[in-house]
Amino acid sequence: YAEAAALFNINYFHYRSNLTDKDDAERWLRAGLQWTDMEIRQGNVEKAGKLLVDMEKHFDTISFYNEYSSEYFESKLLLLSTKQKYARATRNLEAERRFESDFHRIQDSLANAETIRLREDLNLLREIGLINAENVLAQEQRMSAIERENMSLELRRKSTRIYWLLALGILLAIIVFGFLYFQKNKRFLEHRRNLQTAYSQDLIKTQETERLRLARELHDSVGQKLMLLTKQAKDKQEKGILGLADSTLDEIRSISRGLHPSNLHRLGLTAAIRSMVNELDESTNILFTHEIDDINGLLSKESELQLYRMVQEVLTNAVKHANAKSIRINVTRTMELIQIMVADNGIGFQFEDARIDADGLGLKTLFERAKMVGATVKFESALGNGTIVSINCPISNKTIKIVV
Repeated sequence: YAEAAALFNINYFHYRSNLTDKDDAERWLRAGLQWTDMEIRQGNVEKAGKLLVDMEKHFDTISFYNEYSSEYFESKLLLLSTKQKYARATRNLEAERRFESDFHRIQDSLANAETIRLREDLNLLREIGLINAENVLAQEQRMSAIERENMSLELRRKSTRIYWLLALGILLAIIVFGFLYFQKNKRFLEHRRNLQTAYSQDLIKTQETERLRLARELHDSVGQKLMLLTKQAKDKQEKGILGLADSTLDEIRSISRGLHPSNLHRLGLTAAIRSMVNELDESTNILFTHEIDDINGLLSKESELQLYRMVQEVLTNAVKHANAKSIRINVTRTMELIQIMVADNGIGFQFEDARIDADGLGLKTLFERAKMVGATVKFESALGNGTIVSINCPISNKTIKIVV
């Protein structure tokens, strides 16, 4: 600020000595206004006031200014704007309002003067046009038939050029309008997709909450009653009721585990995936093999649940639809990712057909869960060649991306 003040000081007093030169006067005014503005910003209002007084004393002495020139009005507006800042800095509200009123009055006068000048220019152009028209008419009367024909051809060429320019302008306007409409429609569709995604994810969270509630109800209420029934049947040695109660209790426990994986909270994500694979291996005729790294504690509890559900959905689809004899599951941990691959030797499928299928809610849910944890999902399948599903989940949530 000190260096700037010194430079403004040098320029100000240097150019003030020759205000008869237009360029020097403009440099003087600009240096003074910048210097005053800087002093006001630094709180040196007394210094700023002295500068304003000195500038007003010399302002009206500039020789090329007159009260009707646009340069005078524009310079006066700059000076009034700085005086208004000074009045605001000194809390002189009355002076600030007066300067603001003068500013707008001069601004309106400048606008009116510009309007008058434009009107005069238009009138002059109209008069020139009439004079030119008369001259052209007189000249045409003196022209020979060949010259008139040449002019007619030239006019037709100009008309054609104007028509082409007009057509080009209309086409450009249509393109601009179409582009703006496309952009607006694109933003609308993106907003609607975001709303749909938020709704789907909220629905998935609500479903998980409801599943947890039902699982607890089955375990705490129905399960306890069945255990009591089993004990009573065992005491009374009623083997038929005992067998039915045991099978019903096992079924209730299976349903409860399906609704909410208790192993996930008790044993962790790694053991829960192993347990799910082992259960499928025991309950089906499909040969399951797996290699699962320890991935416990790498994700939040909610993300672990979503990743578990994704693996569960992929394995369930393979068991139900792949008609496979073997399924391989690999879970690998890297520095940044949890990589999951599920490969089967089944019949394969066309992914797009399955994606647009009305009953394909499982795939839609799979992709929504992937968005919730920032994972990527990739399907590689062909009819008769089996299916490979790859899931890459970042250990710290990153950009959401679904690859098909």
